[in-house]
Amino acid sequence: PPSSSRAPLASMAIGSEGTDLVAYMVLFIPLEFLMTSRRFNKDGNRQRAVALPLALLAIFAAVKIGYELQRKTPSYYDMMEVAPTAPYAEIKKGYKRMSLKVHPDKVMERADVDEDEASEAFRALKAAYDVLNDSQLRDVYDKFGPAGVESKDDTSALLAGLGFFYVTWLALAYLVTQSKSVSRAQTWGFTGLLALAIFEYQATILAFDFLEDQLPNLAMFEKIELLHRLYPPFLFAARMVAWLLYHDIDTYNALVLQRLHAKTDLLLRMTRENYVAVSQGARAGAAPA
Repeated sequence: PPSSSRAPLASMAIGSEGTDLVAYMVLFIPLEFLMTSRRFNKDGNRQRAVALPLALLAIFAAVKIGYELQRKTPSYYDMMEVAPTAPYAEIKKGYKRMSLKVHPDKVMERADVDEDEASEAFRALKAAYDVLNDSQLRDVYDKFGPAGVESKDDTSALLAGLGFFYVTWLALAYLVTQSKSVSRAQTWGFTGLLALAIFEYQATILAFDFLEDQLPNLAMFEKIELLHRLYPPFLFAARMVAWLLYHDIDTYNALVLQRLHAKTDLLLRMTRENYVAVSQGARAGAAPA
């Protein structure tokens, strides 16, 4: 049966929502410190103040997502060594080819292979093939992954899993962009979530994959998970850019008014000094020789 495939496949294939939540909220603290600390923003140069935390965020996200892609759970297509768009004939060839490599009778010829591991690998390959060989199960798998196959008769569980990401990051996007100086990032963050939701709707409901050419080796559900992994760095980068572009009108007006007062005082002082000088000159000219 399909549910007899590897147990880890029921979890996220690329990273996890919980790991993202913890990692980026912990990272938020040093990013905020670097962005607002006077040590890095001595002369009010916001571009320099944003450069370091933005570079740190980019490096952290690239390393984290790259590591998760390298360590991702192999999809059923990976197990067959075929592309997600492969026709059924190619999947069948891939299954036959890989079954010869992982069949217990073949791999047991090597001394370093455990019999239980060999049997488990072969059963997992067979379970994957059973899913991909069934058009309805393959469609569910492409959209929702192994969890969708296991919960194909319980749509509420699938919807709950999809809703967790959006509810969590919608709340966090609102919380981290409440400050007046980064309020512009709230619109960008909500727009990013909306765009992601539209893509996920098109992928899971309409079966339309506009990233097929850009990411041909990832199944549709893996592309959705990858976009989920990319949203947190997008949100924090948008927050930094909003802070960079922010201009406090009230503070600016106060500074302009302060400078205007200073210039007015200077003008009054110069006028007084000229008046005194002219008065003294007139008195000197009127004095008797």
